[in-house]
Amino acid sequence: MEVAELKLLKSSDFKQIDFAYDHELQTASIIFDPIGRPCFNMELLEELEASQQLLKNNHLNPTHLLVMSNVKGVFSFGGDLRLFSRLVRSKDQLGLSRYMKLCIDVLMSTTYLYQLEKIAVVQGIAFGGGFEAALSCSTIIAERSAQFGFPERLFNLFPGMGAYSFLIRRVSPAMAKRIISCTERKYTAQQMYDMGIVDMVVEDGTGREAALNYVAERKRYENAYNAIREITDLYHKVDYDELYKIGEKWVKTALQLGDRDLRKMEIFAKGQDNYAN
Repeated sequence: MEVAELKLLKSSDFKQIDFAYDHELQTASIIFDPIGRPCFNMELLEELEASQQLLKNNHLNPTHLLVMSNVKGVFSFGGDLRLFSRLVRSKDQLGLSRYMKLCIDVLMSTTYLYQLEKIAVVQGIAFGGGFEAALSCSTIIAERSAQFGFPERLFNLFPGMGAYSFLIRRVSPAMAKRIISCTERKYTAQQMYDMGIVDMVVEDGTGREAALNYVAERKRYENAYNAIREITDLYHKVDYDELYKIGEKWVKTALQLGDRDLRKMEIFAKGQDNYAN
């Protein structure tokens, strides 16, 4: 099947994401292109929120949304660890709460925005909040070399922006707890597929093409697929208040971190510099 080319519609207001729209397939794409380390810094989160508003207000009328990354080898490392360390050291509860709320707002909008079919295309590493971002989508397509995991417990924290709530839409609570608690393990795309977390594994370099082919195929059976997605959302609904309460627990736990924990966090952030743009 011939795949329609994505036409880049980068807004001058966006510095850390690219926004694209395929008119033929009625498919929008939000592509992470962060400045510096490939994580969710505040500016990137604000642009993601703005791009979601763009989808609501510019009458493009998409039926599908692809979520991808422009960083080679990395979907996203997740939370901005340098920011976390600075806010914890200064005991800035309001700053941590603002970051937490913005993450949750973006994730919930991704999950329920316009009842679109949201497809995460994971090419490379999806750790922490990056894994959560993929889980917030209704479908996950992973390239074979992709890696998944939650490293937060290495620095005495936990993934607090929806990891558990989104995982139990796909696996049992016991399995979700195991995945969140396992700090040493990096899960492969195939392992995630075998668990039922990833929906499709494709060869490296073919993720975007596979996603567009998937969209084209779905349109032949759109009525049935939409009904299946709506049933899933009805019986496995993620509650905003639940996420916010977990997020508040994350803020409280973060503020209790000691110097040893923060130094580990800063070392982990330094290791991410190798992937910085």
